Amino acid sequence: MFKFDVHEVAPLKRAVTELVVSALSDASRPKAELVAELRQLETRARAFGAGAHIVQVLVSGRRLLGDREDLPAPPERRPA
Repeated sequence: MFKFDVHEVAPLKRAVTELVVSALSDASRPKAELVAELRQLETRARAFGAGAHIVQVLVSGRRLLGDREDLPAPPERRPA
């Protein structure tokens, strides 16, 4: 799994794009693992309060790979 700053869209977008394009261009490459990784990243991004643009990049990557399931929204954080 790769790491990213929840406030920087461009590096994440490039990384997700490269991974998805690579997976789509190689029919023999299993897509389930990449979908699972993108799901984990989306869950973490939401939990850490990432902006909508970050979440959208991850959702779009999953969708391009054929994943149509929506992830549940995380519980709202309460101020300490």
